[in-house]
Amino acid sequence: MAAVVTTAGSLTCAHAGKPSLHSAAKLTVSQQKVLLYADVPTMGAMPDCTFSTASGPKPCTAIAPIAQGSSSKLTAGHQPVLLQDLKAGTDNPPPPPAPSVTVVAGQPKLTAS
Repeated sequence: MAAVVTTAGSLTCAHAGKPSLHSAAKLTVSQQKVLLYADVPTMGAMPDCTFSTASGPKPCTAIAPIAQGSSSKLTAGHQPVLLQDLKAGTDNPPPPPAPSVTVVAGQPKLTAS
């Protein structure tokens, strides 16, 4: 069982960037909307990302789920909710074995599988 991620949580790239979390889901936990697994690729730019190339800054702009993180049982609007055990990368992945995206659920009450 993994915690369900809400808009009070965070997704952070390996370079400290965080996208703005948004959700159209009606399901809430502690007055915060849950995030849907399908919304991960639409999270968008991470303005605090410190990734740079020889030609200058190139902040992470996209998160792509790699494996897990999608609830098989709990849904909101017929869509699987996002779980804290998400494994995801970005368009600027760090060298292995560093995690590409760190996930914080934002709530300790609701878990799912």
